Amino acid sequence: MKKVFISFVTALMSVTAMAQETDFLTVENVIINPGEEKELAIGLVNAQENFNGLTCNIALPDGLEFVQAYGTARRPSYIELSDRCEDMDILTCAIASYGELAGTLAVILSTDPGLSIYDNEGPIFYITVKASEGTHASSEIVVKNVVQTDNDYASHYLDDAAGTVTKPSTLADYIDTGVEGKPCILTEALTCAYVANDGLTLWAKDDNAFAERDQWPYAPTADQIAARKVYEEPTDFDQSNWVAITLPQALSAGDAEQWVGHKVSGISGVFTSKLNPAVTAEAMPTVGEESRFVPNLYCVANFDVQDEYWLMPPKPQEYATVRWAIYKDGAFYVPAKDGKVNAAGLKGAIAANTDRYEGEPLMNNNLYELTGIVRALKVRETAGGPRRAGIYDVVDSAPSAFYEFDLLTAETSEIMTGVNELNVNEADGPYFDLLGRLVKNPTPGIYIHNGRKVIVR
Repeated sequence: MKKVFISFVTALMSVTAMAQETDFLTVENVIINPGEEKELAIGLVNAQENFNGLTCNIALPDGLEFVQAYGTARRPSYIELSDRCEDMDILTCAIASYGELAGTLAVILSTDPGLSIYDNEGPIFYITVKASEGTHASSEIVVKNVVQTDNDYASHYLDDAAGTVTKPSTLADYIDTGVEGKPCILTEALTCAYVANDGLTLWAKDDNAFAERDQWPYAPTADQIAARKVYEEPTDFDQSNWVAITLPQALSAGDAEQWVGHKVSGISGVFTSKLNPAVTAEAMPTVGEESRFVPNLYCVANFDVQDEYWLMPPKPQEYATVRWAIYKDGAFYVPAKDGKVNAAGLKGAIAANTDRYEGEPLMNNNLYELTGIVRALKVRETAGGPRRAGIYDVVDSAPSAFYEFDLLTAETSEIMTGVNELNVNEADGPYFDLLGRLVKNPTPGIYIHNGRKVIVR
């Protein structure tokens, strides 16, 4: 098999009111074997400092074809940006389908106003091409219609069929800066925690786990820590980000069992919700290796802001367990304060969405242990530390303004009474509080002991 030498035309930048004659693109020469793929650097030499975008069309000769870099079948991308363009705001890269430009690779690069492409020379993006067996020597790649541009011009450059490509990123990045209705390509594998009964939606988490980021908005304030009003430590809870993924085809019950507790990768589609992170996948993700997961354990009070204590709030779309929940007329409540039960004076209620619940009818005033999906109603207020408000009576508690709970299962919790604190000791087995923490010397209150709820008097 003979090697083929491919030469390339270096195209000068079109001279416009914004460009200078000394601005030009460079394309390297390369030798490529028939049937081989080769990555090529498209460089920019710019004399001016405020060079903030360009458009161009790249035409391949017969025998060469563009190789998709990433994206989906509906929204493929054929270029990889270099470090010079890491702050690009608009990136469109598609095979043009109109007029004389049909078949060329139409590229738009544009930054936010006031920003520039970094440095004055070097690669700005890379393309990968593949040579067919019939490629001829001295073939030329032509870069044409090169124009320095800005956002307004770039947004109207391609026809609607060209589409827009989003740079692959992490789930955390999409939650922070993602735009609803735009393409979404996740670079990481997520842990699948639950698949809906219809097999069409799964809930998954990233690996932020016990994140201790300074910018994390739900951490306790310095005043709360100093006042010893932190009811639990942040590192006692998995603080990962969550997303609901709608699949293009349903998983069978047998397949769903193979997905739960495993890594899921190759997630791409459309980012459909920011408040409750959600992606509509365009293709089936790939299920991979086992990934152990234990749901966080909350009580109803975690869904509201307490007057005296800081409690870890759940994440939107989180699959979680909730204990110590009294049901009444469509919502779950914290038990009333009576000196022994709820001695800390915690408050709160959360509305229950039972659309996915298939268990026995819920009974008023029963105490339950729940599993379900946390759904945010609005962004939770965090500034200023704990809010002062009256201690709610259970009956008068207003459901949380921040969350709703999509109920999946509800099991009645038995309460065994009459345990005297004088004979409470670890020889009888460990005691856990209602948030799942080991208690060596139980004081009066409700605990989990040998799998049952007990009241220590």
